[in-house]
Amino acid sequence: MAENAQQPCWYILHTYSGYEAMVKDSLERLIENNNLQSQIFDVKIPMETTIEEKNGKRKVVERKLLPCYVFIKMISSNSCGQEKERQYYSSLYCQVIFL
Repeated sequence: MAENAQQPCWYILHTYSGYEAMVKDSLERLIENNNLQSQIFDVKIPMETTIEEKNGKRKVVERKLLPCYVFIKMISSNSCGQEKERQYYSSLYCQVIFL
């Protein structure tokens, strides 16, 4: 179990609709300002590329695959550490879900 604690895992942030990009940008600033690069490795908004046809013209559009969700790849601490991590995210218009 101790080995697994050091491996980065994907976690989910549940955000308000339309705030995904703002949460991602805020997280990236938080990581940089608090030197968390050794704990948080990646922040992603799941997107898909689709082709829309409007007025006879085809257009390539990126859509959110899972609206309201941002994924974070990080090394999580023990339950005490998770409480500290929740405090980091509390001002980001999101709810942290640790699975």
